[in-house]
Amino acid sequence: MLNEQTCPICKNIHPCHYSPDKNFPNCWCAKESFPQKLFEHVPKDHLYKTCVCKECMADIKKQYE
Repeated sequence: MLNEQTCPICKNIHPCHYSPDKNFPNCWCAKESFPQKLFEHVPKDHLYKTCVCKECMADIKKQYE
């Protein structure tokens, strides 16, 4: 099930402001650079629809440094 408050990788709840009813520039992800490899970890039905949490982002960036 698609839930914009849930990380599609770890399934933990996290606040994302990149949803239609929220303010995109205030979300932490607005200032991030997402490595292409990150998208390989996101289920296809969640791609570009939900936000990855900071912890998963950091873990994936470390894997590919």
